[in-house]
Amino acid sequence: MAKEEREKGFLEQIKDVVVPLVVIIIIIIFAYVLQAVVNILNFLSENPWVAVVVACAVGFLVFVYILAKMRAFGRFKMDSEFLKLLPPEVQERLNEAQGTYQDGYYRSCSVMMRGTLETAIEIRFNRAGKEEAIRGKSLPQKIELSKQEGFVTPSIARKLNQLVKWIGDIGAHDYKVKIRKEDVETSFQTLRIALEHMYH
Repeated sequence: MAKEEREKGFLEQIKDVVVPLVVIIIIIIFAYVLQAVVNILNFLSENPWVAVVVACAVGFLVFVYILAKMRAFGRFKMDSEFLKLLPPEVQERLNEAQGTYQDGYYRSCSVMMRGTLETAIEIRFNRAGKEEAIRGKSLPQKIELSKQEGFVTPSIARKLNQLVKWIGDIGAHDYKVKIRKEDVETSFQTLRIALEHMYH
């Protein structure tokens, strides 16, 4: 017990020394920062043209940042009017696809778009009470059944089959094929049209 009390007393002594020291260091750092801010403000008040240059530079950087963000979406933009038509599960898949698109992982994006399409078809059949019709079917077969049910037009079904072969089969399994930004953007336009027809 006495040993524990001695150890506790030693720790308390260290604490009593360290805490005030940390507080003093923080105060010194704060004082230096405050002095630097005052010096900068004084300099700007004496040289107003510098403030104008800095403001213009900051404004330009903000503009460039916003422009870059807008371009990052490219032709993969999903507006609220489009999204609110879709089931939450489909929205979630689309958001994941868009995330990989923005990060430049176009192969992963293509796979997520394939998953989005399959999820959308399954939910559409479930809503129609015809989930048994597509149970165990491949995605091309599901697309064909969607055409037969009138969920998509024949021309859209044809484009979807091409899309599935490209982004689903080749994109996912053939490492020699490079999936480009333009590829997923074009595929997304087809996917978007199909989703709008299924959930209009």
